[in-house]
Amino acid sequence: MPFMVKAIWRRIVLLCFCVVVFVCVFFYNRSDVGEISVDERLFCVSKRDLGPFDDEKVLYIYNWIEYIPNNVIHAFEKITGIKVYVDVFDSNEMLEIKLISNKSRYDLVCPSLMPFFGRQLRVGIYRKLDKALLDALPKFDPFIVDKIKNVDKNAEYCIPYTWGIMGYAVDTSKLDVNNDDIKIGSWDLLLDENVIRKVATKGNVSFSNSTSEIFSTLAHYMFGDEKIEEEQLEKVALKLKNLSKYIYKFNTQSMNDLFNGSAVVAFGSSSDIRQVMLDSKKDSIESNIKFIFPKEGALLWIDVLAIPKGARHVLNANAFLKFICNPIIMAEISNFTAAANAVPESKKYIMEEIVNDPIIYPTEEMLQKTYLEKIGSMEYERKRAKMFTKIKAGL
Repeated sequence: MPFMVKAIWRRIVLLCFCVVVFVCVFFYNRSDVGEISVDERLFCVSKRDLGPFDDEKVLYIYNWIEYIPNNVIHAFEKITGIKVYVDVFDSNEMLEIKLISNKSRYDLVCPSLMPFFGRQLRVGIYRKLDKALLDALPKFDPFIVDKIKNVDKNAEYCIPYTWGIMGYAVDTSKLDVNNDDIKIGSWDLLLDENVIRKVATKGNVSFSNSTSEIFSTLAHYMFGDEKIEEEQLEKVALKLKNLSKYIYKFNTQSMNDLFNGSAVVAFGSSSDIRQVMLDSKKDSIESNIKFIFPKEGALLWIDVLAIPKGARHVLNANAFLKFICNPIIMAEISNFTAAANAVPESKKYIMEEIVNDPIIYPTEEMLQKTYLEKIGSMEYERKRAKMFTKIKAGL
């Protein structure tokens, strides 16, 4: 009898184990879009469609931190047999130094369109993309393509990667959105010294650490345009110096300061705050955070992918561009970065909380109020960067 009981119990345990394994496998393989797992969907492009390749099966990419999902790199490597090496930077200035020094070993880089790619293109840093590659790419959003043509007349030196708008976010539990005195909804909140002084009494103010984003936003706020003039630059720097008395810190990840409770308002990118929201598990905090697209308009940023003239693996770079421009792959990139991309067909694969969010995919009315930064000379950029460094140091 004890033997029979043990046998029955063994069968019950085995059955339970099988049920658990089945449930785990079932849910592991499920996906938010369709019945195919995300990793399987990334193998939607064949090796034949991506070729030809270089003899040396390597590719060197220089990109922003956490800007390409690991599973996208993994899928490309599996499909092509090409080993991808990704180095990262946290500022356009860092990328530019490497490119201008002629010591870059990279086959593919990701500068911001304005002013960096535009200025670099003028001095002949990039090579023209192969016509066969351009013909193989999907149709991009005409709004973004038109912006690219401001500097790349025939859109033949780069392809759009991701894009978004600048603005600021507030913690509405600490700032009253209906308080006219504080002027939430206008750039006055951060750029009017009398207003930011009042905001600072409610909590800390955090700013992006980008020279170009801050100076161009201030220039547009003060003058309605950025004329790239010496006199104008001096006035913008003085304005920022006065504002800096009320700025808690200049932070590459300024939006994180809202979620960790160290700031009540942060100047930064729309995709930055959406990414933090996706990563955050603190629903009670998230519900209090609101991104503001200022009524005066805001800076439009576009990051592009381009091949430097000194690239040694051009065919492999072309293959990678073909791969990521597939709508499914580009959707995975948007899901990871929480940033808009320029492939309209990808929208059906993007998470609803991203694709339906007007701060990520702005309305037509919002887009009409956006503007691109102007291109200044290298000397202008050096002077502006030096001014910003002094301001941050309190000099």
